[in-house]
Amino acid sequence: MKLFCLFLTLFLAGCATEPVAAPVIKENTEVFKYVEKIELIASDAASALTAISEVTDNKSVSWILLDAQITRLSGIKPPSVVKVVEYRTTIAKNDSVSAAKDKNLAVKIDNETSLAWAKVEAMDAELTEAKLAKANADAIAERAIKDNAISKITSLGLGMIMIGVIAIAFTAKKLSGMIFCVAGVLCVSSAWVLDSPIWQYIVISLGVFFVLDVAYIIYKATRKAPDDAEKK
Repeated sequence: MKLFCLFLTLFLAGCATEPVAAPVIKENTEVFKYVEKIELIASDAASALTAISEVTDNKSVSWILLDAQITRLSGIKPPSVVKVVEYRTTIAKNDSVSAAKDKNLAVKIDNETSLAWAKVEAMDAELTEAKLAKANADAIAERAIKDNAISKITSLGLGMIMIGVIAIAFTAKKLSGMIFCVAGVLCVSSAWVLDSPIWQYIVISLGVFFVLDVAYIIYKATRKAPDDAEKK
């Protein structure tokens, strides 16, 4: 009986620890491209505002608001020294041509940013579908493995029951036949227990029972040795 409990514990634990392949899903690389673009935009905007703030009264409300925006944008990416000089020169020369070019560039970047975000969302949707498909495939594969195990264990149990019935009906070994029948029933039952949500608790219970039983055997052996020595 102890050997049977040990075998059943190991068998169920083996089923419990059966490795399931984790979904391998690539990252959304478009996100990194989008973040890089946003950082560049923030840095350019902070550079322009820095140049504008230099020609604004630092005691005015306008300057305070400009400085606040520079601080916000610098948290994403600090202003570029080269761009600050560029904007400073445009302001100093009152260069309307350069200002118009910068406005056109801003519109172009705005369109590119919208397109980049659309790519991020498209890849997110693609990855979500891939994750769902992989999860469904893993679930189907796991179910197939479990169904295969249940089928084999059930067949084994039914075979043992048949052998037991034949032994009881046609031989003198009635007790052996009954044992085979009981073992077959337990075998068939265990197959469906594996497919129920309570089998983890059965594994734990059998494991605890076996550990306590071994501990008790060791305890009895250690107590018996001194008693034998005292009797001698």
